[in-house]
Amino acid sequence: MSPKHFLTLSIVAAGLAALGVAGCGGDKQADTTTPAAAQAPATTAPAATTPTATTPAATTATPAPANASDPVALAAATTDRQAGALAFAMKGTVTTKGQAVPLSVRGTIDRNNQRGAFTTKTSFGSKSFTVKEITDKQQLYLRSPLFAGKLPGGKSWMKVDLAEAARTPGLDLDALGASGPSQDPAQGLDYLQGAGAAKRLGAAKVHGVATTHYRVQVDLKRAAQRSAKGTAKRSIDRLIATLGGPTTLPVDVWVDGDHLVRRQRVAYTATVTGQVSAFDVTTDYTAFGAKLDVKPPADGETFDGLAALKAAAKARQEAQQSQQAQQG
Repeated sequence: MSPKHFLTLSIVAAGLAALGVAGCGGDKQADTTTPAAAQAPATTAPAATTPTATTPAATTATPAPANASDPVALAAATTDRQAGALAFAMKGTVTTKGQAVPLSVRGTIDRNNQRGAFTTKTSFGSKSFTVKEITDKQQLYLRSPLFAGKLPGGKSWMKVDLAEAARTPGLDLDALGASGPSQDPAQGLDYLQGAGAAKRLGAAKVHGVATTHYRVQVDLKRAAQRSAKGTAKRSIDRLIATLGGPTTLPVDVWVDGDHLVRRQRVAYTATVTGQVSAFDVTTDYTAFGAKLDVKPPADGETFDGLAALKAAAKARQEAQQSQQAQQG
């Protein structure tokens, strides 16, 4: 949900551009241009198909929030301490320069162990594509039909070590939509640490589960201060930096009878790499305590994409310098 949340699309576009620059194969046409939506922050969202909604037992006891009587604060705390992985389905749009790009992601995330498996779908004009993603702590693995014939050695997966990438001078992970260590598509739950008083809007069913719909004003600075996870705090701080002034967001939250967040919607405008983009994203949390049975691809199936990303960053910098020289 955050603009720096894991924009697979940006990494794919940048990686393909770099492969074109490096002459690693494939058609160079359009490889050197990152689509506007891929340059935008990563707030993706999946089609609202429905895994079975389940309610597992809570795991380690989490201290009750200071305003535990507030339904959204209570739901945020209750949801955060659920055991196992979390299945989600998100859908939304990113609008940049008047172009609205639909984005969808479905998958499962184990937030405690920093592992996940997702499928991202989007379209640009008449072209649609799908990207499969596996995250294993700091390792990001990407697979897409877009890679066909473009990865050296017949490899089918692109691998990016995000920790190493974050330490690489001149490589702007924010510009790629992959801001460092946190690749957590359920990170919107962390925003609720800064939720103000909830306003009840009515009742609704989310994937067959009865819920109450609330609206809250989220103070992002307070959310960052209250976040127990350092990765969450850094991500929220980066989101604040893109908002250009306001540090509060209106967030709609749907809470079930077990005090679990079942749906969350955020809409806002942010500026990333000089471009203003509007985001409207709805995330459904469809199963708690889900099983995450996925393994990273074998080394023989993966191409190290970090060198490609470095080449893409260098090419982008050179293009910007050339443009500035022409304008000057």
